[in-house]
Amino acid sequence: MTSLPVKVMSASDRSDEYHNYSIQLNRWFLKPIGAWPESRATTIADRILSRIIQITCYILIAFTVVPCMLYFYFDEQELDIKMNSVGPVSHWIMNGINYSSLLWRGKDIRRCIEHMESDWCTVSRIEDRVVMLKYARFGRSVAGFCAVFMHCGVFSYSVVNSLSPMIAIIDNQTVIMRRLPCPFYSKLMDTSRDPINEIVLAMQFLSGFIANSITVGACSLAAVFATHACGQFAVLYSWLSELVDEEEEKRSVECKLANIVEQHLRVLNFLSSFEKIMNQICLVELVGCTLNLCLLGYCSIKCKKVGEMAYFTDWYRLPHKTALGMILIISRSSAVIKITAGKLIQLSLITFGDFKKNLVISPI
Repeated sequence: MTSLPVKVMSASDRSDEYHNYSIQLNRWFLKPIGAWPESRATTIADRILSRIIQITCYILIAFTVVPCMLYFYFDEQELDIKMNSVGPVSHWIMNGINYSSLLWRGKDIRRCIEHMESDWCTVSRIEDRVVMLKYARFGRSVAGFCAVFMHCGVFSYSVVNSLSPMIAIIDNQTVIMRRLPCPFYSKLMDTSRDPINEIVLAMQFLSGFIANSITVGACSLAAVFATHACGQFAVLYSWLSELVDEEEEKRSVECKLANIVEQHLRVLNFLSSFEKIMNQICLVELVGCTLNLCLLGYCSIKCKKVGEMAYFTDWYRLPHKTALGMILIISRSSAVIKITAGKLIQLSLITFGDFKKNLVISPI
């Protein structure tokens, strides 16, 4: 009875396999939106296809953002409705900027990927490879969680929003149409009529998928690169713990120390490239999320206006018992509903100011 042939993998083959395993999800997330960095092996056909995908993604994002901005400026006059629509459209705007950052930093992303590949190829000890593989597995898990959470969250919002009908009166006729995730300027297309409403809705769904994929791609890069750096530091810790050994000669210890210093500089160089990739993206996320928190605070402040309006009415002309009811409204409106983070931190202008002050003063 003959046994099946067993494929023997060399050390280089295993290194390539581990490296591909660590960046596999990044490639899946970034290639469909044309943000996967080019290499020397990239063919001309792949580069042309990537440019076409990039132009298509920009067009789809602009298809949602531009009509929505025109709607804010020309169509809608009520401030409250504008405020309710700023949150969704800010998601598209932020991701459009982040998409430009990913494309602009393509060389730095490629440099980090090649650095990771070099780390996998140079590792020789099995225990070091096990540590790196542990952190690579954790990075993949974080990247996968970000993808599921982001796509499911925004897709659920878009589906629920589209299933709630919107009633509009056009030419003295009541028209029921699907609500769009983002408002659309009526002078460009009349979204109150079929099939234009369904076409615009489908285009915004596709545009939302592109915007979500940009966030997922950026978060997956952050997760994989950060966990890889943590794995390299863990390897350094093990090297440092094994540096002092009475049985080894002085020359051997010096050689080990030189390797440790060289590896430390490599990790710091990797982190420097990683920071170049993420600093613009993190700035956009910080500004955009702060804007959304300010909008939440604005909605909370409107609770007080109910009491103010009740106070400035001519309540003294009302009967005595009816005027007491106005007092109840005023007292209840003074207790503003406060938005918190996990019931621990109150999201307010004071909290944000304290956080910003501590961020500037505290040493890094």
